[in-house]
Amino acid sequence: MKKIFAKVYSTAGYRLGEWDELIFSGFTKAINSGLSDCVIELAETYDYTDTKLMLGNRVDIYVIDKDTTALPDGVLKIYSGFISAYEPISDGKVNKIVIRLMPYNTLLGLDILKKTNTTTLYTFADDGLDTERSFGDSTTQFDITNPAGSTMRYTWDGTGTDPVISATTIPAGTVMYIWGENFSFDNNGTFEVIASGANYFEITNSAGVAESNKTLGTGMLNAFSQPVDLVRILISAIDYFNANNDHTFSTNCVWEVVSGVNITYMFEQKTYREILDTLLSYAPLGWYYYIDENDKVYFQSKSTYNLHTFDITKHITSFNISRNLEKTKNVILLWNGNLGSGNLGFEEIYKNYEDTDSISKYGRRVLPVVDYGIYTEDTADEIGERLLAKNKDIEVKIQIEVVDNNFDPVRGYDIESIQPGHTCTIRGFDKYSEYFQEEMVIEKVVYTKEKAVLTITVPFIKEVITQKGINKSVQDITRSSMPETYT
Repeated sequence: MKKIFAKVYSTAGYRLGEWDELIFSGFTKAINSGLSDCVIELAETYDYTDTKLMLGNRVDIYVIDKDTTALPDGVLKIYSGFISAYEPISDGKVNKIVIRLMPYNTLLGLDILKKTNTTTLYTFADDGLDTERSFGDSTTQFDITNPAGSTMRYTWDGTGTDPVISATTIPAGTVMYIWGENFSFDNNGTFEVIASGANYFEITNSAGVAESNKTLGTGMLNAFSQPVDLVRILISAIDYFNANNDHTFSTNCVWEVVSGVNITYMFEQKTYREILDTLLSYAPLGWYYYIDENDKVYFQSKSTYNLHTFDITKHITSFNISRNLEKTKNVILLWNGNLGSGNLGFEEIYKNYEDTDSISKYGRRVLPVVDYGIYTEDTADEIGERLLAKNKDIEVKIQIEVVDNNFDPVRGYDIESIQPGHTCTIRGFDKYSEYFQEEMVIEKVVYTKEKAVLTITVPFIKEVITQKGINKSVQDITRSSMPETYT
């Protein structure tokens, strides 16, 4: 017999007891998201009072069935959230209390990335994310030379405070803001570092002029961003959330395991959820994130081996296949929103990315994207090309319903073993074989006690960004001139 019950904890983490008798309506879990809200009901009267029923209390939902017998205590946790609302209902016939639970992943959308009181952070190779960094002081003296072509080299000549410049502190790709009071005007500005070493760095500046023995004076030499792998940015963002909140998340990521995609980026008053979505937009094809019932953040590529096999003659009780052109985008117009300001502005980037095959089939379907976090053309190309690859094809969705094996021992399946991001193969659909591939990724699971409804998108790399991208552009435009630090 299958049973679902809940353990309840106070906001301080003290266990308050259990709800053994509850009505459970289910919930949804999906990649590039996590758990949804969940509604449960207690068969209690309107005047029911208990310390367990308090806003903010944590509720963990567990299942006991024939598949959990080998687990510790014979139970499996399937959901965790906090009480966000409850409502006693009495109509003269039925008395109940309806409780709405919200998953903890929603907290990532309620707080802003910050370090102390600074809400504009940049990518840095050693820490993932940090505030802008300064090198040297008013006494630091440079020789500015022209080794070749339009390359300008800034070398600390040993006079004044050591700015600690090296290939490690200022690697190639670092965005530098150079403003020396005593520098020639044409040697000041915002530039991307193309090379560096002990006591020097180089930039490309066709207007630069050679000069020697020039101190920074009242000026500054600041680094705004460096190329950093997506995985390291995610680890750093989660660390900042944990440092600023009572609730904590863990990740499946380690600093040494990287995605292979490095970006130079500025996060300006972004929620942690927005950061996850930004990283996803840059991620290699087939990557996704997921936040599970144990508040673990997964950021990874799809599995290369099959985890589930569903057979139409055994496990699947119903299915449908839908085809959709509405979300297809085959032209990406990407602008970093920067109008520039002579030597003082960042490089303005406005680029077009398009797929001619998709255009010939479906016509021009343009998605304009404005992203103020982009500093370099390399970073722009990363996001432009990936957004195009993820959205140029039509969307094919497969939906199947799988019954639980506790209710149908012959046709059923252990539905608790199915998680978003898992891969699956579907057998017995020869008529639709063009859509049923090996190792398809399960994008969404609608879970109830008796069954699970799975959604699979073909190809998996499809990313829904149409309305989300428009909203993102508007939000970024409104934030373009905001200060970096609050008081």
